[in-house]
Amino acid sequence: MFLEMLWAAGSTFAFGILFNLKGKKLFFAGVGGALGWGVYIIFKNAEYSIPASFMFASMAITVYSEIIARILKTPVTSTLIASLIPLVPGSGVYFTMSYFVENKLDEAASKGIET
Repeated sequence: MFLEMLWAAGSTFAFGILFNLKGKKLFFAGVGGALGWGVYIIFKNAEYSIPASFMFASMAITVYSEIIARILKTPVTSTLIASLIPLVPGSGVYFTMSYFVENKLDEAASKGIET
């Protein structure tokens, strides 16, 4: 779990650079990404559904971003958008389209609904 959170923080950090975050904002966005992924893993391991796990992780990131925005006196979106990046279902979209192109329509529909 720790390594997954570290990778989530790294991906958030990298996206934060593209989003033009600097200094403390970049650091706290990375922490937000790790926090969100950690909450997702905890709820997923507690046998909640994947959408519910994503919802709780998004709620945690939102509360965290609101608190950090007030501390750093910065807009919430600067931390929130970057912190949500690890939760974006990129692989789900990829596999949905892959199954669709391969004419595996049942699998495409199933993966699309899950995504």
